[in-house]
Amino acid sequence: MVFKTYRPVQTSLSVWLKNSLLTHQILFLLLMGILVGLSCWLLIWTSRFSEFEIIMKSYYFSSGKLILLISSIVGAGVAVFGYCIFNVDSPTLLLIHIISNFILVSAFLSVSVCGFLLLLELDIELPGRFTSAITKYYGINMSLRRNKDLTAAINEIQFKFKCCGTHGEKSSNYSWFIYRGSSTWFYVTQELGLKSTVQYLPESCCVLKTHNLQFNSFSEIQSQSGVFLDRELCIGYKSLATRDDIAPRIDNPLHTTRSNTYLHEKGCVTVVKQEYQQYAIMLAASGTTALVLSFPINNTIIGQYNNLVHYI
Repeated sequence: MVFKTYRPVQTSLSVWLKNSLLTHQILFLLLMGILVGLSCWLLIWTSRFSEFEIIMKSYYFSSGKLILLISSIVGAGVAVFGYCIFNVDSPTLLLIHIISNFILVSAFLSVSVCGFLLLLELDIELPGRFTSAITKYYGINMSLRRNKDLTAAINEIQFKFKCCGTHGEKSSNYSWFIYRGSSTWFYVTQELGLKSTVQYLPESCCVLKTHNLQFNSFSEIQSQSGVFLDRELCIGYKSLATRDDIAPRIDNPLHTTRSNTYLHEKGCVTVVKQEYQQYAIMLAASGTTALVLSFPINNTIIGQYNNLVHYI
């Protein structure tokens, strides 16, 4: 297929449009290269946040990262295409370029939307959904797929981020104490079970014996023995003192006077929220930056297209 080319009169407007388009294409290509690297880094480095999407029942983060990677690769190709047709005065090729850029605009808009929606979820929905997952579904009726998935997700989060419960510090009702104070798991498996030794917390809240131990998931730990610093002091089988004034055996976390070094006492939302928000902002900013740069490119291409059509 051979494209027809035209040689219109070179006016000052057409020269300016070409030079402007060339400058924008070079900048856009550089930006696409940066975004390809950023999206690859996000896909690899932030994979440990994937369990939060199971709890929130939304996939804005993983979808946004994938769309950003694909859009950036395609955007780099479109920028190279625009550079190649720089001196080819063909309305057909320019029209293809315009359509390609508008598709990219839609893709980068969706990346921005994913980032901003994730920010809203982290502020509004995450604490409530995490609390609900622990209090209603954790560790019970494991024949149900929902309960099994949520239990596994919570265990992985607590293991990977070294946290326990939803939010707050050691004296909060919603950090480690949420299991004892509000969870159906504790009521069904411990209180109704009438066990002589009560387990106040899941093992995923416990501190490992050494940081040099390398495990990719909590399920790997469950098949090992002797990996925790002191499992019995962590889950409450034994007490650290004659008077129970520390986690997890204290009846009221507000009266906690000391820290239990054998368990993670901070809530998971408290631990991860700031870092998670930073990644969401990076996602939203990446899509918005590419979106903003796409508009002047499109306007310049459309201007050049109209200029060519005018002389045909």
